[in-house]
Amino acid sequence: MMFIALATSCNPEEKYPKDISFTEYSLDETLCQWANLPYNSKVIIINSKDELKKYLEGNISDLPAIDFSKQSLLLASGKTEKGVPEISVNRLLLNSSDNALLSIDIGVNNIDDGNSWCVAIVIDKIKSLRNVELEIILKDIVIEYPIDIPFERFVVTGNHLQALKLSYNDFNDFCYYEGIWSIIGEYCFKYHFDIIDNYEQLDNILKDIDKYPEIDFRKQTLLLAPLIFFTGVGSIERQFQQISESEYLFLLHIDVNETATMKDWTEAILVPKLLPQNANIKLKVIIK
Repeated sequence: MMFIALATSCNPEEKYPKDISFTEYSLDETLCQWANLPYNSKVIIINSKDELKKYLEGNISDLPAIDFSKQSLLLASGKTEKGVPEISVNRLLLNSSDNALLSIDIGVNNIDDGNSWCVAIVIDKIKSLRNVELEIILKDIVIEYPIDIPFERFVVTGNHLQALKLSYNDFNDFCYYEGIWSIIGEYCFKYHFDIIDNYEQLDNILKDIDKYPEIDFRKQTLLLAPLIFFTGVGSIERQFQQISESEYLFLLHIDVNETATMKDWTEAILVPKLLPQNANIKLKVIIK
């Protein structure tokens, strides 16, 4: 009797769900920004540069590279009733050959009004993928004040900030903590900051100047405050802090000397574009 062995081959079935690796995609270091987003808490699968251009505005020449022959971009956007200081991608699960689940963590607080958000990730192309569901995990963030907020100094040469110079009568608006006009102490200036959010506002303040440092007003706000002293000013240390939901403090630590000269200037700083519309900004000067 002859036995014939038949060799058979079989492909093992894919096991679901399974994690899919991804890379977060950011426009922070580019001259582009997201546009025309639906903000409907759904995921868009983008498989070509032409599709990607539909959701961009600005200079797209410096976009982070995506090889759409091998990769896809997943783009999700939405809105919340609270502020969104933190957002991150938790995981991407492939539940079947054509369906996946994108899970994101959104940290919310009560500091800001409702805010829009957007996340984008790049994955290896899955040709059979047709739908990506979105899972949003909201987490309340406990805020501990004060919070140091990063800033950049905005410096222009020459006497161009004429509209912001203080007059002597403005000293009636001072409030003081230690002594009356003592050289060493803490003083709180009771005038408001000028909050500049576009070049039109800036041009009204910077007089007779053709060129000044570039500002990306999509991401930054310019704060201006005039100052005046009747003594010599040495070194200056600066801090910008959030001290409550809507209150901010610009701290100046100033070393003075005994030179009997009047010094006036304008402090100008660039802060992230995150200030609420009702922001109350105060200036505190600590004189050493």
